[in-house]
Amino acid sequence: MQQARSAPILKVQDLAIAYETRKGDVQAVRNVSFDIRRGETLGIVGESGCGKSTVAFGIVNFLGRNGRITNGRIVFQGQDLVGRSEEELRRLRGDRIAMVYQDPMQALNPSLRIGEQMAEVLIVHRKMKRKEAEERCIQMLQRVYMPDPANVMRRYPRPAAARGHRHGPAQRPRAPHHGRADDGPGRYRGSGGAGPGGGTAKGL
Repeated sequence: MQQARSAPILKVQDLAIAYETRKGDVQAVRNVSFDIRRGETLGIVGESGCGKSTVAFGIVNFLGRNGRITNGRIVFQGQDLVGRSEEELRRLRGDRIAMVYQDPMQALNPSLRIGEQMAEVLIVHRKMKRKEAEERCIQMLQRVYMPDPANVMRRYPRPAAARGHRHGPAQRPRAPHHGRADDGPGRYRGSGGAGPGGGTAKGL
């Protein structure tokens, strides 16, 4: 029982990521290793361009057409994510693992209503009926003290996203997903990455 509790939710081992350019591959990340257990938060610290964001994008395979993992393993809840098909990764993303962007203005599609985008996660991954999904989304907006959440659901993102940007990250709603490791005391480590722009600052 103790061993099961201490098993990492996310384990990254010897990760290397490169971007293909006209002049050849640019090695953005080299030899990054860390693990995160339930209740832990990991902060990756480093200079601009050292590969912090690339590590995060690599975990959920948001590297774009010219980015690729060249070495290492990414094990999430016992499943190795490297080499998985896009369809397999799509079933995980948004349900059990998700990217929470720093800028809420870029997190939503401005051409779709907020309610449609929030409810879609629950409809696709939790197989909820639309009405049930919309009610759950309203409850989540209420939990972050969003004024008039039912009306917010009918709006397009720009005004509401701007208001959320002023409130700060603590009040951004997120659809629930299993396997989160971001709700406990933090710990910080150096990124171990190297890329265009220099080295990294070591964490504590």
